[in-house]
Amino acid sequence: MEVIVAIRQTPLLDGEIVLTADEKSVEIEGLKYHINEWDLYALEEALRLKTEIGARITAVSVGGKATEEAMYYCIAAGVDEAVLIEEESSYQLDSSSIATLLEKFTSMRVFDLFLTGVQSEDTGCGEVGAILATKLCVPQAAVVMKIKSLNPEESIVVQRELEDGFSDVQRLSLPALLTIQTGINQPRYVSTMHLRKARNKGSIMRISPLDLSTGTGLPAPKKTMKRAFLPEVGSVKLEFIDGVTAADKAKNIVDRLYGMEVL
Repeated sequence: MEVIVAIRQTPLLDGEIVLTADEKSVEIEGLKYHINEWDLYALEEALRLKTEIGARITAVSVGGKATEEAMYYCIAAGVDEAVLIEEESSYQLDSSSIATLLEKFTSMRVFDLFLTGVQSEDTGCGEVGAILATKLCVPQAAVVMKIKSLNPEESIVVQRELEDGFSDVQRLSLPALLTIQTGINQPRYVSTMHLRKARNKGSIMRISPLDLSTGTGLPAPKKTMKRAFLPEVGSVKLEFIDGVTAADKAKNIVDRLYGMEVL
């Protein structure tokens, strides 16, 4: 059974956030990174399938040189192959562009199961998994909290987390894509010794986005950042949004959030 798991490296959210001069991004200089929390659970779920049924695991990420550390972590954890789609400006790519690059890579492989985290810590969008499943034309289950059963030749049965403490059970034919929720398992500890061995002996397959996009450059984004801003700290106040109609109120709240006129 072939399993692919998507890995994203995200900034540690324990330092001061500084915006760029154009207020469209965050200054990345000096930021410390780690593997996105949700992706650690997806990685662990893939590795458990390797132990239980002998699945072959490929970890893939879109990122720059700093993302090598995440790939070496995956190798140390036990994946069979680590693939880095090299793009230094990956933090500027939107969900659609990332999903497109992952889809083009995956289209060159035969796979049975694709695992991603539910969302990323930095953007919190939760979009890549759904977009990727659509591009791959495979069934998808979101916010998976348990794999109940698996027939590697046919289907997988999963339990999904819903709102208000509810859940449901779905059966998906393979190949399929799952977005994994935190708490589905306990991610394993990877020792410093194993990380050192992975850096010294591990091999990362490196792919250029140009190779994946047939020489036409990076995928065109579906959305762009207008403005980023930091919330005020220590000030609490209530503000009512006026408007004659629901459409007026919606426009006024967007104007208020963005601090600019909506075209």
